[in-house]
Amino acid sequence: MIFSVNTHPRGELPFEALLTKAEVCQWLSLNETTVDKFRQQERLLPVDLGSRLIRYDPEDVRAFIAKSKLPKHGTSGSEIEPTKET
Repeated sequence: MIFSVNTHPRGELPFEALLTKAEVCQWLSLNETTVDKFRQQERLLPVDLGSRLIRYDPEDVRAFIAKSKLPKHGTSGSEIEPTKET
């Protein structure tokens, strides 16, 4: 569930609300262990607002999704192209 900034009690915020780890998990349909793994791999970095206050920027989550897309034709991009013999 992504929360709308329009639901803020003081009106619209000038930015999108930051996400908790639980919200990122729900958004990406992942468990917390997987999100922690992506954090350790520095693939999905949080915003550290204090020792126990970790949030994720929705733009960073969208960028993570964009970088995680497979190339067209369902290949992972790790296949080695055959060399041409001359």
